[in-house]
Amino acid sequence: ITNQYTFYGKLSNLLDNESLSDFISIHKSYLVNKNYIERFTSHSVVLIGIDRVELPISPNKKMEVSEQLLRE
Repeated sequence: ITNQYTFYGKLSNLLDNESLSDFISIHKSYLVNKNYIERFTSHSVVLIGIDRVELPISPNKKMEVSEQLLRE
């Protein structure tokens, strides 16, 4: 991952920003860019990159994440 940012605030507030329309919330602590998801399961997403970072999907977000990714 080339860019990492530290943010102090509510990530949910960022989702209303149109410039972040490619991002989805997979967990209360993670927003991910849909264009960088290599694969996903009901429990996690794997991001494209040298390190292939795997991030958990919150149980509360499973259905929402699946719907958003399958719509693409």
